[in-house]
Amino acid sequence: MQKKVLGICLVIALLEGFAGLGIEIYAIRISATYIGSSISITGVILAMVLIAIAVGYWYGGRLSQDIYTPRQALLKAGYVLSLSAISHAIACIIQLPLLALMTASTSSPIIAAIGVGALFGVGLAFGSTAIPLITQFLSLKYKNIDSNGGVDAGKNAGMMVAITTVGSVLGSTLTPILLLPYIGLMSSLALFIAALAISAYLCTRLAMQMHSDEPLSLSTHRSNYS
Repeated sequence: MQKKVLGICLVIALLEGFAGLGIEIYAIRISATYIGSSISITGVILAMVLIAIAVGYWYGGRLSQDIYTPRQALLKAGYVLSLSAISHAIACIIQLPLLALMTASTSSPIIAAIGVGALFGVGLAFGSTAIPLITQFLSLKYKNIDSNGGVDAGKNAGMMVAITTVGSVLGSTLTPILLLPYIGLMSSLALFIAALAISAYLCTRLAMQMHSDEPLSLSTHRSNYS
């Protein structure tokens, strides 16, 4: 059971990282049609994306401080992942009119690039918020018996960040090589939104399968009984 739950958490992190970097590549590609393609434009969009991810990690850490049960951590993770999917869906609807408006209202491609980064950065911030929350879930759910009930927070955090990075690598390589050329821009964005929606579903379903909302894990109960 523990391996199954851990596997689900790793899949969620993988999908979140894949969608996040895939959307970044998409944003760079779609902006090239309206504001051009250059190193400065790419750098600004990349900077906005990284800022959004950093804000999400920071805010997720803040939210984790007020969470004391595994179920609560998963529910919040599912909630922010849902907000991420919804934010990107809204961005998908308004992106073309907004890009046309920015192109007509400003002659500076840097300002337009900031607008593109901000448009997709909101959803990316929500998505990255889930990673500290899932890390908190793992720390609360499975405590290290060998260290007298201590929490493997460092191990869990390192594992989640590593898997998220692997997902980011997949998103940043598969998107320009396979997805954009073969299925197109809008279909690729729809795929990334679907990946976030699946992550939210997995979080919420796993939370609903928690038999209790107690902060102590099953392994802790066994340790105390022994």
